[in-house]
Amino acid sequence: MTIEAMRYHEAVTLRRCATDYRRRGLLALVRRYVTGPRVLDMRCLIGELAIDLAVRGFDVTALDAFRPAAAVTNAEARRRGVSRDIARSWDLADLRGAVNGSRFDCVVCLDTLNHVADDE
Repeated sequence: MTIEAMRYHEAVTLRRCATDYRRRGLLALVRRYVTGPRVLDMRCLIGELAIDLAVRGFDVTALDAFRPAAAVTNAEARRRGVSRDIARSWDLADLRGAVNGSRFDCVVCLDTLNHVADDE
């Protein structure tokens, strides 16, 4: 998927669609239950949730297997006043390497399991 396709997908179905009440409700629900200062977002897409949490003061690490999505997340986070990169790309097979031994108070795993070849 190209970054343009990802942006279109986000614009239509996840991020900017004013009538996507399912997604908006899901994100509101997740925001309500995020606890502790350190949050791991295991599939940030282009950062809607991760950036919102970072702006609100959470220490967010955001991961996405699509490298351009992590870059877009970081650019948008900086535009919104976040002082450091919060997103990085990762491979599902190497979570330990992606977080470098960090510990988290809360892990958010939206839109992820459908990409795992064998979820057993």
